Amino acid sequence: MTDDGTPTRVETLTIALTTLGTFNAYVQQAESKVTTAATIHLGAAALAATQAGSMAPLWAAGPASALGALILLVSFCTGFLVGGYHLALALRPDLKGPGGANRFGLVQPPGQDRAPVPAEKQLEEVLLLIEVFRAVALRKHGRVHRALPWMALTFASVILWTAMAALPH
Repeated sequence: MTDDGTPTRVETLTIALTTLGTFNAYVQQAESKVTTAATIHLGAAALAATQAGSMAPLWAAGPASALGALILLVSFCTGFLVGGYHLALALRPDLKGPGGANRFGLVQPPGQDRAPVPAEKQLEEVLLLIEVFRAVALRKHGRVHRALPWMALTFASVILWTAMAALPH
């Protein structure tokens, strides 16, 4: 700390780099949620695949049974496709970097100068990358958030489908 209580340039840069690490952890947390949700989502498809043979008897059992089977099938497909859409967008790599030269970003402009720069310039670059990480984490978390109700529809329909198939026709 300086005499007036403000952080030194080195302390300010250290705080910024620590913050960058924290936001990187937020992105990793979002990635973990996406991976978990995608695994669960595909598990619903596997469960539905094991029940595919039960549709024919439901169709043949009469109009009420066929209508129920159709509603459940449409619900499953809708939930699976819309939830999968959001998860696919969350899985998509995001290679945007901060605008301009940035020693800390993944994407580097061709021919970027790697010469040492003052702490103020490094701080500016770190703060720009923190904003990129913040946006990526928010986008990924938002996609998982939007996928969850559709995934719930998928699971509810496949569970009801399984129950309906187990009942005597």
